[in-house]
Amino acid sequence: ARWVDDIAAYQALYTRETLSLGNPDAVRRERQMARVSKALGARIEVPELVSPRADFKYARMYAIDGQPLAQIAYLPERGEPFSLCMMKTPVADHEPRFSTARGMSLATWRHHGIAYVLVGAVGRKDMDSYIRTFRSRQGA
Repeated sequence: ARWVDDIAAYQALYTRETLSLGNPDAVRRERQMARVSKALGARIEVPELVSPRADFKYARMYAIDGQPLAQIAYLPERGEPFSLCMMKTPVADHEPRFSTARGMSLATWRHHGIAYVLVGAVGRKDMDSYIRTFRSRQGA
């Protein structure tokens, strides 16, 4: 889908320095996630990514074709940043599908009216681990 390619193109611009500032405090993190949850019409929680370790850096709202797009950005201990992006969708659920675009690894899936895209220069083993954590936390 075009919007997935747009996300990959944007993520390809990120470097470790892009997200090198400190991590947000708990109040700011909760405020950001409340905005994301409201825009998507579902409670979205941010899991701690411990295997391999990656730190939550921020949650931001964008729009593609007038539709809200949430981005949750992470910085792993090693390697480049990655993001979990989400949009509302009327399309049927499906399990994760893997691809590449713009030099980025992608995993896309849909669950209960939300389309998910995990995007970044992430190896398949790490991507699988992150997806399991996201899906167990969100029920997605």
